[in-house]
Amino acid sequence: MIIPYCFRSFGGAPNQSAASSYSSDLSGVLSVISGSVQNSQTASCWVVIPNNGRLAIVSNTGSGTISTYNVNDVGVLTLANAVAADLGANSAPRDMALSVNGHILFVQAEGGQSVAVFI
Repeated sequence: MIIPYCFRSFGGAPNQSAASSYSSDLSGVLSVISGSVQNSQTASCWVVIPNNGRLAIVSNTGSGTISTYNVNDVGVLTLANAVAADLGANSAPRDMALSVNGHILFVQAEGGQSVAVFI
């Protein structure tokens, strides 16, 4: 079973962002596992999943923050930390990537002019 994740920015409405999880059958049909799990941030933009699949990391462009969600064995999301990292006002974190071993998070910020690194 493949468990894709997505975010919901709700049009950039303040404090309304959320993440969702879905399962996929062999024909590609998606089924909701977790609907909109709110993080009280603004404009969630990107999600990455470390290799163990137990955490979902979401950038919140409008808030300048990073949120984390725990992921259980069947893909159910629970909010772990609404503000796991605060990059500051106007930092607009968006695209993210993990190192091959999943221990280092790289976050593109400030319109692509900088990269924040979290170990």
